[in-house]
Amino acid sequence: MFHDAAKQNDTASMIKLIKRGVDVKAKNNIDRTALHWAAGAGHEQAVRLLLEHEASVNGEDSFGMSALLLSSWFGHLRVLQVLVNAGAKVNCVNKNGHNLLHCAAQRGHLKVMKFIVEDLEDVRLEKKDK
Repeated sequence: MFHDAAKQNDTASMIKLIKRGVDVKAKNNIDRTALHWAAGAGHEQAVRLLLEHEASVNGEDSFGMSALLLSSWFGHLRVLQVLVNAGAKVNCVNKNGHNLLHCAAQRGHLKVMKFIVEDLEDVRLEKKDK
């Protein structure tokens, strides 16, 4: 239910569930958290709410995807920036060896690629995937 609210950017429901004691770090069967879903869907408000309630910014799902990698994969620049500002590791890679730039490039997200190349310092631009 909490994950569904994060997928829909339903912050009102998320707040109600948090007040009832829901675990914001709870994982589903593929180790995804509400932060993964919100970041992948580009829901900046839900992402901010989750970070305010101590969601794990660097948590990985069973594919090695972090919220940051998902935001890059789906081209959500604002969410990517929020996660970077919250301390997300920018030199992360998934289980296929894809880093932020790989994820953005595979999907043709030029604004995200530009941000990664021009504004992030720790991303290895010459990194090869598997």
